[in-house]
Amino acid sequence: MSLLYGLECYNDSGQKIVSPDQVGAVFVGAVTCSITSGTQTLDYPSVPFGGLFALQFGQGVHTWAITDNAGTSRLTFTWAKETFQTQRSTTLYLFANNTIEPNYGINTLSETGQRLISTIYPASKFIGKKTLDSTPTTIDSGAYQYSTPAFTYTPSGGNTPLVFWSLPSSTDTNIWWQGNPGVFGSGSTKTCRMFCRVISGPAPSTSLPEAFIFETGPVSASSSYGIRVYDASGNVLFDGGTDSLVVLTMITGAEFAITDMSYTLPSAYTPAMFMPQWSKDSKRGACSDGFASRGLSRGMYRRNSTTLYTSIQLFEVIPEDWSCSQPDIDLVYGMRTGLTIPIISAERFGGSTI
Repeated sequence: MSLLYGLECYNDSGQKIVSPDQVGAVFVGAVTCSITSGTQTLDYPSVPFGGLFALQFGQGVHTWAITDNAGTSRLTFTWAKETFQTQRSTTLYLFANNTIEPNYGINTLSETGQRLISTIYPASKFIGKKTLDSTPTTIDSGAYQYSTPAFTYTPSGGNTPLVFWSLPSSTDTNIWWQGNPGVFGSGSTKTCRMFCRVISGPAPSTSLPEAFIFETGPVSASSSYGIRVYDASGNVLFDGGTDSLVVLTMITGAEFAITDMSYTLPSAYTPAMFMPQWSKDSKRGACSDGFASRGLSRGMYRRNSTTLYTSIQLFEVIPEDWSCSQPDIDLVYGMRTGLTIPIISAERFGGSTI
């Protein structure tokens, strides 16, 4: 793209970090709701209504919605009352493609007017990548959980890790993936997890996804040269000498459906994606053997070259000893439609392994 105006920022290796032809996507933060009744409301006065979008991490026991609060964004959680999950909280990762900034300092926007660098929310810093272990844990027939080898990571100041996944390109329509956008583990020992559904055939052991892990929260000033942005309290929010998260494009309006949905990916680089999660627990009371069954469906992904596919896949069937006279129940976790999928370049962050 030929640029007529704007700011370009490079690190000391000559890699472009910020450019007006990028898509603005500032990470606002991670929020966890643990209420057991009623609603919880969170206001984001620095994000105009329409500029905030939320991506769910794992299952949860709440529904949620983003509404207009006098022109700014309001997030409301509602207790769902019934769940099959032992997890009693709901975690969302929040991004914004526009922010309401103070009337001072540098104002960096894309050519389409989206926020590139914020003086409110700190940039996320790349801390390394991990490849999945080739031996998965079998969950059910054709259903697997892959994990990365454990790595040591101590977040500074309680920062939240953020995971983008690079999916292998394959023409095999039998293999589907769902990556968790966060890390797991206690203390400083962490791992990343990916679910795999194989409709027919063995579990894949090669060409596995890679996890690109970012640290969010306060930024440490580097010893390199380049642009540095502070907030009103003197905290570093962006440092041109660090490997900051750069969202190059976003898929908007994505959804999970019974039929495969397709979306065009960039061709100039290998995409790594922040993967929104959706799942549905279905209890069926009608059965002939005196047992009910419970099925877990997941919203899953696969990539073939520059095309991303999404689909709802039955992931796991669990026999239960509930009475078959109970009514059928479907419990949904996450949003199925209207999804936004931020995309970065895997090559840009491909050189560092934890």
